[in-house]
Amino acid sequence: MRSAVRREDERLRRLVDDLDRTDAPMAETWRRVAAAAADRGQLRPSYALVRRLVLARRERERARADVRQVAVEAAGTLLVGRVPDVSRTLDRLYDAQLEVAAAEARVGETRAAGGRRATGER
Repeated sequence: MRSAVRREDERLRRLVDDLDRTDAPMAETWRRVAAAAADRGQLRPSYALVRRLVLARRERERARADVRQVAVEAAGTLLVGRVPDVSRTLDRLYDAQLEVAAAEARVGETRAAGGRRATGER
């Protein structure tokens, strides 16, 4: 069985996004992704590649959850009739947004624009 899938294959990233469950082991996600790729007539991805994509997706989701948590805490403070510390809230929101941007950049490292590998290899 062939497993020469390129990192920047958007179809593979979408399969990982759709089939990964954070409570499931990465090996389970790899089995699901490999089976779905085979069903679609695509090449079977390696475990290492799927693992990198899963790690990046999970990190991105954790960072987005941090942003939501800051917003929920600020809204909760408003709902009980208090004014949140705007400076602290904005600082926390800024830090959380930086985490999201960093996670997105790491996801970008797994796929390069223009059909080239992120490492510069062809």
